[in-house]
This record gives sequence, structure tokens and C-alpha cells, in this order.
Amino acid sequence: MSQTDSLKFPEPPTRPAKPWGNRTGTGSNERWPGLTPESLAAYRAEVLSWEQALKAWSASCEEVAGAAARLLIAEGFPSDVSVWTERGNRGVNGRKRLRALNTVLRDFGPSCSRETPSLYAEEEWLRLAVFRDQDMKAKSDAAALRDRAIAWLLARGEVYGRDFTAETAASVALRIAGEEKISETMKRAPLSFNGQNCEGPCDGWDGESRRCQCGNRRISWEIAGTFEHPTVYGEAY
Repeated sequence: MSQTDSLKFPEPPTRPAKPWGNRTGTGSNERWPGLTPESLAAYRAEVLSWEQALKAWSASCEEVAGAAARLLIAEGFPSDVSVWTERGNRGVNGRKRLRALNTVLRDFGPSCSRETPSLYAEEEWLRLAVFRDQDMKAKSDAAALRDRAIAWLLARGEVYGRDFTAETAASVALRIAGEEKISETMKRAPLSFNGQNCEGPCDGWDGESRRCQCGNRRISWEIAGTFEHPTVYGEAY
């Protein structure tokens, strides 16, 4: 039995399995059972460890190939080893036989694939899942704000169907609350405003005129936020 018979390439490391199931459903019903940001992060960590193990395995394979080459050469290149090479490497001298041996060990030895598994579909689904959750929360928050706005308007004597509807309740309530805050803010006039970059001295805006004190900028009130927390400010345009 030749010493080369005892040389074997080590088994490659096992590629980690994805901890989630296959995709099911389509469209809004699409699901990845068990796929979460946490399971994805854990799988990525396992893949990194696997890639490091692949590098170590590849190095071990190279050591085995080198040992096999040395033994084959020491044994006089046994005739039962078939070596196929390119035409330029055919010959009987030791250098060409060594190149031929290296070629066959390289060609027939294990290959090391370091390609990281693609997770595009899983990541895209998670991104959309987060978007769907955010969208559902936004709709829920909007519905709750609408209900509070309706109660607020009714308590102030506004008439449903005449002064506002369910669709306009939040905006109508914001307009009323904003106008009340504007009245309070105007008591502190003159006021600064967004875009106050007049060419000369300017005392600001009185909150009623369409222009600032120096007449350089045209201004109007802007109302933002919600009726519960309205924000008002002058905006030059």
C-alpha cells in the first residue's frame, strides 16, 4: 500500500442552514416563517464563521496536496497515477513532471467556494414588513387622532356634517386651534419670521399685514402639527 493512499482531503465544513422556512404566499400574504431581524443577524454570524472555516479547510487541503506531491515524487512518480496536462507540459524531465503533478492536484482536489449566500429576498421582505407595520401604526394613529378631533369639535359646539366630517375633523380642529394660537402669538408683535433676510433694518412682522415692517418680504401664517399641539409661524415667500 502506497503512503499516498493514506492521504485524504478533509471534509469541508457544513454550510449553515437558514433558521427560517421557505417563502409562502404572494403579495400582501407573502410570509417567511421564522424570519425575524434577530434570526437574520444570527444567520449572518454563522455564515461568517463558516467562511472562516472554509479558509482553514482550504489551507488544510493545500497541505495534503503538497504532501501528496512530495510522496509521489519520492516514489518515482508511480505509473498507476494518470496525469493529464496541456501539450506544453508533456515530457519526461523532472521539472515538467512536477508541473504536471501540480496541475492534476489542483484540478482534481476540492474547490473552496467562498460565495456568501444571497439574502436579498429575505431582507426585502423584512424591509417591507417593517414598512407595513409602520403604515398600520400610522393609520391607527390617524384614526385615533380623528376620533379625538371629533370629540373636541363637538364639545366646542361644531356641528357634524355641517362644520366638519370624519375625513376633515383633524384638519378643521387643527385650523381652529392654530387660529387661536395665532391670536395669542400676535400679542407679542413685532414677530420674527422664517426667511427674515431683509436687505436693510427691519423690525419684523406685526402678524396682520401681508408684508414685514420694512416692506421687503411678503409673509403669511403657517399652521402645522395637530390640534392638540399646534405650531404657528410666519413664512416669507
